[in-house]
Amino acid sequence: MKFSLGYLFVFINILAVTISQVLIKKGTENLDTSNGIYIFTQLLNVYIYFSIFLSVIAILSWFFALSKLTLSQAYPLLSVTFPLVLLISSIIFDDQISSTQWIGMFIMIFGLYLITK
Repeated sequence: MKFSLGYLFVFINILAVTISQVLIKKGTENLDTSNGIYIFTQLLNVYIYFSIFLSVIAILSWFFALSKLTLSQAYPLLSVTFPLVLLISSIIFDDQISSTQWIGMFIMIFGLYLITK
């Protein structure tokens, strides 16, 4: 895999998407869904705002990545977000990772290695 500026933009996208997912979870942890009309006001918090900001960064970095790389080069790399979110959620939210999830994570990473080779 030859380095291109496109890979930097893919990396920025991966970070932005991963952190955005964690912030969405954090921003909705105490969401009271029993009263539907107030759900939207509950979503007006710093976690959700920053998540939206990072989502815009992710979209923009994806545009730049695709201007430098082919879709077949860039798109498989996005699968890195799945194991990253899994690992970060186990640290921040104390989510338990089962042995099946660990195996699946390693299979995904190995598959990514094969696809990008």
